[in-house]
Amino acid sequence: MSIADLDFMNITQRRNYIDEKLREKGLEKVPLSADRFLEIWSHYDKDGNLTIEEQELDSFLDEYLTSAYAKYVEVMKDNEIKGIKKVYMQGLNAEEGGRISLGYMAKLLPVELGIFVLFRSESRTKTAVEFMEIWKKYDKDLSGYIDANEFTLLLAEMLRNNASPSEKIDCSKAREYAEAFLPFFDVNGDGNLGLNELARLLPSRENFVQAAVDKAFSLEGLKPKDIQSLLEKYDKQDVNGSLEGNELSAFVRDILAASNSDYTAQDVKDFEKVIMKVCDTDANGSIDAKELNLIITSIAQAKRKGGDGIKNFYAATCSKK
Repeated sequence: MSIADLDFMNITQRRNYIDEKLREKGLEKVPLSADRFLEIWSHYDKDGNLTIEEQELDSFLDEYLTSAYAKYVEVMKDNEIKGIKKVYMQGLNAEEGGRISLGYMAKLLPVELGIFVLFRSESRTKTAVEFMEIWKKYDKDLSGYIDANEFTLLLAEMLRNNASPSEKIDCSKAREYAEAFLPFFDVNGDGNLGLNELARLLPSRENFVQAAVDKAFSLEGLKPKDIQSLLEKYDKQDVNGSLEGNELSAFVRDILAASNSDYTAQDVKDFEKVIMKVCDTDANGSIDAKELNLIITSIAQAKRKGGDGIKNFYAATCSKK
């Protein structure tokens, strides 16, 4: 389907119908992320064919609407719930045989969410390491930003990643996505897109550092087995028991994201240098499990002094001769 189809003539009516019911009850919507939507979708799309069978539609819509709207089921009457589900079911093509496709469902979502959902379903770039490899390829001038043309190339690469050399990639689709994404990424209209913004193209679960910290509640709580697991998550390219190149860049990006949402590609490069200076104890140009433990321990110790552990660690390192 064309991305333009997301601006579907009834989309405002469909959203407003639900919003009106919520306002009547004095409730507000809970923002639903692409990650959460796709988590719900994949639970019901068991064979991964991007459709949900008729017999599971009712359960899917219940879970989707409950996740998207605060206390939805608790305050609405059965006939109101049925009426809203009916709105979602209108317009299904007879040839779909009663099933609902992800493309059709995306048309019923808020436009930004629909775009992210569709792109995530089509993108072949699934890991942070793969993303950093592509980012470095298209940030050709090493400015920490890419322009609109480079953005289109980056999206095309994400769509074709690991494809057979003989497989043709539809560049027009990448251009459509770029045009659709720009209003959400390039908020100030300067035509420059930073790493921090474009990392949203990946599922948040790809930030393995954040996942580990969430599990342990703090960097200080990470145990040796957690750190070994982190190493294995990022050691994807050569699987040699250490992090280097794009693997290290992906780890650094994620630890910055876990500590501070406002970071740039230059921050990633600068922090890589600091890490290699202080923590590459054997000076072999890569980070092994012992050295990764040193990084995390050093940042945790710097955090105990108060404030941002990353900034404290960086400042202390840069002050050393």
